[in-house]
Amino acid sequence: MAISLKHIFTSSKPDGTDSTMVQPSNWNSEHTLTQATARMLGRTTASTGATEEISVGSNLSLASLTLDLASSVSITALTSATLTISGAAAFNTTDSLKVPAGTTAQRVSTSTGAFRFNTTFSKFEGYNGTLWGSVGGGATGGGADAVFMENDTVVTTNYTITAGKNALTAGPITINAGISVTIPSGSVWTVV
Repeated sequence: MAISLKHIFTSSKPDGTDSTMVQPSNWNSEHTLTQATARMLGRTTASTGATEEISVGSNLSLASLTLDLASSVSITALTSATLTISGAAAFNTTDSLKVPAGTTAQRVSTSTGAFRFNTTFSKFEGYNGTLWGSVGGGATGGGADAVFMENDTVVTTNYTITAGKNALTAGPITINAGISVTIPSGSVWTVV
């Protein structure tokens, strides 16, 4: 589909005899915009101004509403921003997905459902809207062994065991001053 531009003003004057001059019919016509291959129209220069051609490169193509990437692509925001995808995101690959990674001190205040890799503890973690918590992992061991479940030895944040659930911890356990572990009625916390 070609994109054309037409002036709002239409001249009612007839064309003159000098073909080297812009004629009223030239002014009244639709003008097709042309651009180089593998370019998009937009603006990369900061501030408001004329539309510019933006280079797409040979590794990116758009056809039938599918954006195809031939190799790695980086999305960089000019300011601190969030990339939002409405709807499901599908990754059709046998490769991997890289998630944000950083220390406990580098955690940011975020929204429920955030997921990252904590390099301080070498574990994945998720944010439930109030606290960060360990995600998955299960038992570990040497080689293919999966026999060891590890837990911390100090409780540093108030914690309430989920109602209708029991908890098991390998001790000894220290509960820091001013910190409490709440055990709901009907639940049990066993320290072995």
